[in-house]
Amino acid sequence: MKSEEWRSVPSLPDVEVSDVGHVRHKATKKPITSRMFDGRRRVWISSKVGNTSRNLKSLVYEAFHGPQPVTIHIEPKDGNEDNVRLSNLRAVRRRIKQRERSIKVQLGGTATFDEIAKETWSQVHEKWGKR
Repeated sequence: MKSEEWRSVPSLPDVEVSDVGHVRHKATKKPITSRMFDGRRRVWISSKVGNTSRNLKSLVYEAFHGPQPVTIHIEPKDGNEDNVRLSNLRAVRRRIKQRERSIKVQLGGTATFDEIAKETWSQVHEKWGKR
């Protein structure tokens, strides 16, 4: 079994994040706990500069891929906000995320990523097929 890979978070130099979503202080290696808040897993971090609250999936993305552009939304592929493993995260353009959300509502609010992808493809095919 592979051990966790730890990386520093560029925007929080005193913090390290693992590829499975664990967080710790860089110097002391003391774990920082995360908890669900408003349906998302968050981490509260205290430093000399002040206190901050950050979305855990964004920290994992930043540690392994660099700073998150404002046009990008990070989401779990399986839809489970507790599963913040690097392998389960995907970066989505915010415009595409909004389109997926509207399709999900049209499909009754229980659509999976694959169903949304098929529906999106069907809409594109239908749009271009009529021309």
